Order: sequence, then structure tokens, then C-alpha cells
Amino acid sequence: MATQFDEHSDGSPWWGAVFLAVLGATAWLYWPGLNSPYLLDDLMHLPHLAKIHEATSFDQVLSVINGIDPSRASRPLTMTTFAAQYQDWPRQPWMFKYVNLCLHLLNGCLLCLLLLQLGRLRQDEPGYAHMVAVSASCLWLIHPFNISTTLYIIQRSTQLSTLFLLLAMLVYLHGRRRLLEGQGNLFRGYLRMSGSVVLGGILATYSKENGALLPLFILVMEGTLLQRTARPTGWRIWRALFLLTPLLLLCLLIGSEYNLHIVTPANEYNYNLREHILTDFVVLADYLRQIALPSMARMGLTHDDYPVSHGLLDPVHTLPAMLLILAMLGSALLWRKSRPTWAFGVLWFFAGHTLESTILPLHLYFEHRNYLPAMGIWYAVASGFFRFLAKQEIARLRPFLTICGLLYCLLLGSMTRSESTLWGNAPLLAFAWSQQHPTSHWAQGQLATILIMQNQPFAVLEIYKKLLKTNPGNKVIYIDWMRLACHFQEIPAPDLHEVRKTYHSTNMHLPALDLLIDNWLNGTCKNLKKDFILEILAIRPTDAAWIPAQYFAALEYFTALVHHKDNNPELALTHIDAAMRLHPMSLMVFKKMEWLIGMERHAEALRTLETDYSGIRSSPLIRQYELERIENMKKKIKSILDKK
Repeated sequence: MATQFDEHSDGSPWWGAVFLAVLGATAWLYWPGLNSPYLLDDLMHLPHLAKIHEATSFDQVLSVINGIDPSRASRPLTMTTFAAQYQDWPRQPWMFKYVNLCLHLLNGCLLCLLLLQLGRLRQDEPGYAHMVAVSASCLWLIHPFNISTTLYIIQRSTQLSTLFLLLAMLVYLHGRRRLLEGQGNLFRGYLRMSGSVVLGGILATYSKENGALLPLFILVMEGTLLQRTARPTGWRIWRALFLLTPLLLLCLLIGSEYNLHIVTPANEYNYNLREHILTDFVVLADYLRQIALPSMARMGLTHDDYPVSHGLLDPVHTLPAMLLILAMLGSALLWRKSRPTWAFGVLWFFAGHTLESTILPLHLYFEHRNYLPAMGIWYAVASGFFRFLAKQEIARLRPFLTICGLLYCLLLGSMTRSESTLWGNAPLLAFAWSQQHPTSHWAQGQLATILIMQNQPFAVLEIYKKLLKTNPGNKVIYIDWMRLACHFQEIPAPDLHEVRKTYHSTNMHLPALDLLIDNWLNGTCKNLKKDFILEILAIRPTDAAWIPAQYFAALEYFTALVHHKDNNPELALTHIDAAMRLHPMSLMVFKKMEWLIGMERHAEALRTLETDYSGIRSSPLIRQYELERIENMKKKIKSILDKK
């Protein structure tokens, strides 16, 4: 095989020029989509950036980053990047998407470097290594499946997590090369490898929870492409400490809340555990088909109506999908030594789906879940394609196969440009999604957003009423209706009896409720009276065993904010204490302290700082700042008490 690639050994500058050209082409393909509006969860999480405009201290900025919504609090690095762009909210979604596009291009560069490093470690010929690395990276960059990750602002979390994972693996491979250079470099090699796993894993996980899979990705590389690379003394011990132990702890963490988060998702989603597992086989097969032969009609964000598999033949394609996935996994494990490239591509893909496409109760289908996993598929495809071209017996077919490969790339690029152009036309995009997914709350909700911008509130109300018929247990629609009534006086509030009936059987959507309360507190929701808001916040699900305490703490906290706004500080303190008993959070402690100081109850404020904060688990990124702030506040309060 060595001599078959010698003709390419000096072609690295040419392949570098190709890669730079594809980077520019990728920017051009995505450019129309930068004009797309805020979409779906963007409108749930980004409005809090408005609070930074009003912030007078760093802790108020931190409260926006940390928040009361657990989905924001667990991704502080992602929220920090949004906070850095607070001046772009709400008038410039283009700038948020531009940053996402830059991250996508940067990730493409890091992917290319990672594949080149793998080739060097495997001692592949330079020409072959460059062809595979550049081709795989370019296919990944231009693929239309990545549109919904790059142009959907809130999925910056996926891009940032991928960024830190790729950086960590690059440092890891650099340390791995050090191990091969002799005993004098063992310490430096292991130090780099250890640092990459620890620091890279933390940064990736603080961007999105999938970052915790870094050890698994490294194990896939080691067990396939790098299996024949020499491993020096201490390797087994290091692997056990830095790769296997973190994965074991992750499994224990998930298992420790098995009943809460895995057995009972049917209370929140339209499937049980058995149906979830069956449907995941179909979803994974669907992802693979979309990666190989993408269909624009099946792309987008609005897959909340994805059909659930109730049995092996219900629907009938469930069993074939299961057999396909099991066959791929089995062949990858069986041929791990004889066909390492195939094994790497398959195992990398499934490793990337370990958290989001297995047993955790999440929505069934999201395109962005393939952002990192698809990298392995494209490496296997590119490697297999060039090895096939290198065979002497197909020499006459090489021009034809090369043209077919280029045409396939052009097809992917044209689809990406078309999809990007569609995204750049907000009304057309919303209409297309609503037609493709008539029962999808997300699709109809996006259409409702466009209709609100066009000042058609009654058309939006009709959409909500239709959705309530097809999705009677949906936990967002009534809150969306209330927010519609906030902004349009002619729209009546939903019937309180019907609202109670719905939320007695399910929980309310915290980010949507948070926005509603914000609207009421800042005076932009004059149509809903205080008593109506308090009635909503007083609703509790009949079966609450599956709902985390943080949900009820949030309801109590919102109730406290409403009472404080209504000049009832004592009742506000009662409810904020109830919230902290359920699930204490630092923003509650600081809010209570702020109220007590305003009431000149400095001794109680001091006790709050000394006792209430002690049981709170904050993100390590902000814990130190909070402790410093508490000490400073204690000194100020004590000085006030001393003067008295």
C-alpha cells in the first residue's frame, strides 16, 4: 500500500489550498442563513440577556448566566458567550449566528488537524493522511445536516462542547506521541494526556453535558485506529484512572437517579422506557440515512412529532432498523482489528449518541446530536474511498469514481445552500415547517411567532387552540397563550379551569414561565392581573413523584417575586424561604438578602449570608466569586450594625 500513495506524498500544500477553498465555500453556503430570525428555544433563553443591559454589578451578570433554569445553569460557558454578546440582543440575531458560523469553521479546522495527527500516529503515508483528513473535514463542513446546529443560536452549546472536545483530543494525541519518543518523555506525555482529559472534559461539559463523553471518544480511538501503536509502562494504570473511572462515575451518576429520570419519563414524554429504546433504533437509522442521502423535506428543528415505536413491527420499520444498528455495532466490534477504520467510524458515531439517544428521557429526534458523531462516519467514508481508488484492478474506473465523488460533494453543497437560503426567509421557513409538521407544537409555534410579528394575534390564538386539541397535555401552549394575552389587549386569557386541569397532570415549562413572570414584573403584561398570575403559580401536579424539587422551588421563588412587586415583603420572604427549603440556589439567597437590607433588617440579612448559603452547590466557575461577594457583604452589614 505504501508505494500506491507515494505520488501524493508531496501534495500537502495542494490539499491545504483545497481545504482553505472549502472553508471559504462553507462560509458562502451558510451566508444567506445568517439572516434567519430567533427560533424556538432562542426565544426562551436569550431574552434574559436584556437583564445585562440593566446590570449594575458583576453578580447581576452572573445571575443571568447561572439563572433559575437548570438547562442554562448546567452550561455556564455557553451562557457566558451569549452574555458577551448582550448588546446584540434582541435586534441582531445575525451577529449570534455569525459567531456560530465562525465556530463551525473553527471546528472544521480542528477536525482536520485531529485526523492529520491520527494519521501521523498511525504512520500513514503523508499523501494518504492529507487526502483523508481534508476530504473528511470538507464533507463534514458542507453537509446540510449541520445547518440546524450552526444557524440555531442556542445550539452554540453543541458547537462549544465539540470545540473543547477536539482541542482536548489534539492535546491528548500530542501527549500520546511523546510517549513514543522514549522514557525521557513519559512524564511530559502523561502530563499532557491527563491535563487534556481533565481540563478539556470540564470545559466541554460546562458547554454541554455531552462533554463528559471525552474518555469514551479516546477509548474508541485507542481501541481502533491506535490499537497497534506502542503503549509504554504505566499505560493500563493511566487508562483506568483517567478514562475508565470517569465513565464509571458517569454511569453511577445516571444510575443513582434511575427511577426519577429513566423509569418514569412517560409522565413528561409520550413514551415509556421500552418504547424509547425501540424508537432510538429507528432514530439512529434515520440519522445514518440523512447523513448518507440527506432529504431537505425531512430537515429542520420541528421533530417533536416524531412517531414512537410501540413494538418491533409497530411501525413495521422498527425491526429492520434494530437489525441494522445491531449489525453495525457487531461488525465494528468483530472487525475492530482487521478493519479498524470501519470500526472507528461506527463506534465513534454511536459513542457520540450514548447520552442523548439511549435511555435518558429527552425528545426523540434532533439533528444537532449528529454534529460530533458524524465526524467518525466521514473519516471512514473518506478512508475507504481512497483505499478503494488505490487498488490496481480499478485503475480504469478512477476518473469516473473521482467525478462521482466530486458530484456528491457538489450535491451536498447545493443542498446546504438551498437549506440556508430557506432559513434566511423567516416567513417561508415557518410556513414550510408548519406544512411538513401539522401536529408539531414547535413548527406551529414558529409560525405563531411570525404571525405575531405581522400583528395577527387572532390567527396565533387559532393555532394555539388547534394545538390544544392535538396536544392536550402540552406544558407550553397555555403559557404561550398567556404571553400572547400580555401583549394584545384584545386577546382573552385562557380559561383558568382548563389551565388547572392541564397542569394538574403535567408540569409547566420553566423557561416559558420565567419569561411570563418577567413580562409581568417589568410591566409589559398589564392584561393579566396579579391574582391570575398567583393562581397559575399555585397549581401543582397531582402526581409529583417524578418532578424534581427544583421545579417547585422555582414556583415558590416566582411567587415571592410577585408578592414583592405587589409591596407585600413579608409574604415574599415566606415564599422565598419555602423555595430555599425545597432547592436552595444562590440567586435566592442574594435576593432575600437584598430584600432584608431594603427593609433595614440587617441582622437577619447577615444570618442569611452565614446560614442559608452553606447548603448551596454552585458551579465551581462562580463559587469563588460568590464566596468573595458574601464576605464583602458581611463586612458591610457588620459595619452598619456597629454604627447602630
